[in-house]
Amino acid sequence: MPIAIVCAGTRGDMQPYIALAEGLKQAGYHVRLVTHEPFASWAEVRGLEFAALRGNPRDLMTRFWHRRALAAGRNPLVFMRTMMKAFRIAEAMGVPAVAAFLQPQTRTSAFPAPIGAVPRWLHRFGWFNRWTYVATELAVWNLIRKDINRWRRETLGLPPLSALGPYPRLYRGEIPVLYGFSRYVVPRPADWRHHIHIPGYWFLNTEALEPPSPELEAFLREKEPVVAIGFGSMPLPHPERMARAITEVLERTGLRAVVLSGWGRLPLRPSRRIFVTERVAHEWLFPRVDAVVHHAGGGTTATGLKHGRPTVPVPFFVDQFFWPTGSMP
Repeated sequence: MPIAIVCAGTRGDMQPYIALAEGLKQAGYHVRLVTHEPFASWAEVRGLEFAALRGNPRDLMTRFWHRRALAAGRNPLVFMRTMMKAFRIAEAMGVPAVAAFLQPQTRTSAFPAPIGAVPRWLHRFGWFNRWTYVATELAVWNLIRKDINRWRRETLGLPPLSALGPYPRLYRGEIPVLYGFSRYVVPRPADWRHHIHIPGYWFLNTEALEPPSPELEAFLREKEPVVAIGFGSMPLPHPERMARAITEVLERTGLRAVVLSGWGRLPLRPSRRIFVTERVAHEWLFPRVDAVVHHAGGGTTATGLKHGRPTVPVPFFVDQFFWPTGSMP
């Protein structure tokens, strides 16, 4: 059976879907990954077919960050347009579609939608929690409704969707939903229906594409405690200020650190106490450090939990506030 997996966004958005694709391929399915061109090598090294989406996720993230147009998910416009187009193509061709999400997107009274720093005391109100999902759905849908409906009419020959968007079909159970996280981290809400499944995290080992340098291996062989510090794909608004804070904390505590500069462009100089690298595979690094300071993205949080490392979350927006506290009963 041929399966196309469509995913859009940054590395943290894309990596679990490649793991899912790899698992399906190992199970005997013919899999094609549809995502951004910079990730073509990630698919090809695993023997997956690849088809490119337009746009560079780094440019998109930077542009939307400065416009402050970020809502549900990492980038609602890119994510929702891609998801809706995939569903609509499947609908027009009569092909079964499955929704696969990395954060809770289904209405529930158990906890609020991952939309930011929701005050903890509000979590006790079931009606409020459900309202956050409805509000998020309507806000995102109305941002893209005009473009999606025009595309449905002119390209696919499908009728336009109403002001409620595609959500009625999702809640009727016509489209199965997979969640790429653990039920031990997000306990399954009692009001989720039978078509919603939580199979667990989709982990991907990227060591083959991001091997550690000999210098990093030597740095980690030292006996002094070391922490990993990194903020993934977040374009830091004040990188100089963050760099000063990291340096001061390390000096006060006497700790050493592997700093993953990522897309934040941290202006840090390597020293006996600080090792700077743009990226390295978390699966390789985390078992070798004593603690992790990170942006609380879902994938980074999961990898820290997997390896039992104490973590210090520094969330920036949206679901990053959810993972440290929001999902726990």
